[in-house]
Amino acid sequence: MKNIYSILILVGVLLTACQDDSVEVPTLNVSVNKTEFVEGELAQFQLTGSADFVTFFSGEVGSRYEFSERLSAEGTSILSFNSAVANGTQESSLQLLVSQDMTIEGERDSLAVAQGITSATWTDITDRAEWATSSSSTSSGDIDLTDFSNKPVYLAFKYTGYPGSVQNKWTISSLVVQNNLPDSTSYTIANHTTSTINNYGISTTTSPGWVGRNLVNSYNWGVSSTNFAITGSTNAGTAVEAEAWCISGPIDLTRVTPNVGKLVKNMAASMTDYEYQFNTAGEYKATFVGKASNVYGEEDVVKEVNIVVQPLEEE
Repeated sequence: MKNIYSILILVGVLLTACQDDSVEVPTLNVSVNKTEFVEGELAQFQLTGSADFVTFFSGEVGSRYEFSERLSAEGTSILSFNSAVANGTQESSLQLLVSQDMTIEGERDSLAVAQGITSATWTDITDRAEWATSSSSTSSGDIDLTDFSNKPVYLAFKYTGYPGSVQNKWTISSLVVQNNLPDSTSYTIANHTTSTINNYGISTTTSPGWVGRNLVNSYNWGVSSTNFAITGSTNAGTAVEAEAWCISGPIDLTRVTPNVGKLVKNMAASMTDYEYQFNTAGEYKATFVGKASNVYGEEDVVKEVNIVVQPLEEE
């Protein structure tokens, strides 16, 4: 009996030793009917191989394989917005500020925000913007923030109301922060809300959002998905000092949206050919990524095809 047990143990050891605990690199072969097309023409790719999954990157902006894991890139950081002012004529009632060391401890409640404001170091960049002088909406122009791109920033609109006269009403609208790259692509990285931002058809970046906090008196910013607005005292006789801030969450000025591909084969499907229509003239690096996956991990194989798309000749 002992011999039988010994044999069974030995067989179990041998079977365990023979188990394949790796992932075999998949095969993927890609060919195309031709490599030069005109706008709107279908490219027909022939696919063969053993890959469990195949993902296609067309090479167009938003679908470039080499940028599929890119989360940041150095570019020119631009803030822009519209402003309008009404009611009073108090000067220096609105400032645009930037901080790179603001912190909010614990819950983002009124006290924590106020403490974060007062303890932060703020740089005044008011003079980088064009400001409204009436209730007509005025563009700020492009405000270059690139000199702050070494670390995330908090942006703030600081409102000040002075005693003795009617205080101003300010409205800020159409706010956007963009990272403009040298290759002429532009990524929106912040706006008025905490909603998802869409870049080149890809919705992966979320705007950090804004919050209003009054430090002196009760006048405060109203924050909505379309604008920020604050109205001070409309009565000169009762106007007293006021201070309120409208502050963004931290913004990474180098942020970009990773490019994505389209899954054209999953594990349940057989390998089939794939057609794609290139609608814009240019040169593209079409890329197919084949993947094998099991409990031990995954392995990839990458195949590239250079495609040239010519403009459609007008008749």
